[in-house]
Amino acid sequence: MATAFRSSPRLRAERARVLEVEGRVVGAEVYPFNPELEVLGAARVGRDDTTGDFEVGVSQEIELAGQRGKRVATARAELDAARSDRLRFERLLSAEVHLVFIDALEAREMLAVARAEAELATQLLDLARRRLEAGAGTQLDVNVASAELGRAEQAVGAVTGEYAAARAALAEVLGLSAATLPLPEGGLEPGDGALPPIDELLVAAEANRADLRALQDIERTARARVELARAEAWPNLRVGLFAGREANVDTLVGAGISIPLPVFQRNQGAIAEAEATTIRVTAERDAVRLSAVREVVTAYERHKAGVASLSGLEQRVLGTTEENLELLRKAFEAGKTGWTDVLVMRRALFDARRALVETSALVRRARVRIDIAAGRMPLPAGGNTE
Repeated sequence: MATAFRSSPRLRAERARVLEVEGRVVGAEVYPFNPELEVLGAARVGRDDTTGDFEVGVSQEIELAGQRGKRVATARAELDAARSDRLRFERLLSAEVHLVFIDALEAREMLAVARAEAELATQLLDLARRRLEAGAGTQLDVNVASAELGRAEQAVGAVTGEYAAARAALAEVLGLSAATLPLPEGGLEPGDGALPPIDELLVAAEANRADLRALQDIERTARARVELARAEAWPNLRVGLFAGREANVDTLVGAGISIPLPVFQRNQGAIAEAEATTIRVTAERDAVRLSAVREVVTAYERHKAGVASLSGLEQRVLGTTEENLELLRKAFEAGKTGWTDVLVMRRALFDARRALVETSALVRRARVRIDIAAGRMPLPAGGNTE
């Protein structure tokens, strides 16, 4: 996770987007209109002589109806939304690292199972050949054992490719070159402790999910834009002072004021658009809230079912199958059972081992998805830039 948060180009882009919005806040806080200086000069050409006129004026446009304050409020609400969205992305990146890491662990464990199956198939082929040489077996047993070894070796090759692909995906999410594939360490055993009650998870989702927070900020932004659009319907006032001289004799000093008349353009379109945006964002927030409840419940039930299945596999299926396979191997060596029974039990053993790996990975993924849905996804130390 630390590597991903340090190296991910997508996260760098998301953080830069927040900086862009911070720039908008700076722009909103600056008064938008500079004073204007105007200098006019003219020559009066008469029959007898020529005189000069000049005028110097300064004018300033003034916003009415608190437009600047509403513009700043809108920009700050946008910044809060961008920061919440960045937090959502950081949590999703954390979840992606966890999930891809689990994929790599699962592929590694599946490769170990495939190799163990190929090793056992080699042993059984040697045993079938020895029995044939001793006159206790048949060529058919040898042929079947050889075919099973070929199938097991093919499975090893396929799972080796899947493991390499999982490591490449892990490198990508970490922001590393695929030329150096990372090696996942650790096991698939769930070790995160007991889950809190589902009611607590639902409360946590409502309070902590960054996407809900972002939508709340976006809704606040939309409402601020409505207020800003209504304020912008008021025309700006322009105030000016001027001084001049006519015919090199008369001095003029004066002031002026102007304001547009809002007869046709009263910002109707911007107001209607901002009001519609508020309605849309409110509906989207309600939809995400309902989706959050579904996600928490679904992940919680999958985790609970996976833990129950995992317990059954560990306590009953796997141990019994291994014991039965060893008993069958001894019975086969002694000539007390047939090759078909050994083959059936061998497949049952490795099917159970694969099911154990798959279920362990399912439980780990379900735990991650619970944390995603409840807004509890951990970040690395210093990873949250909020």
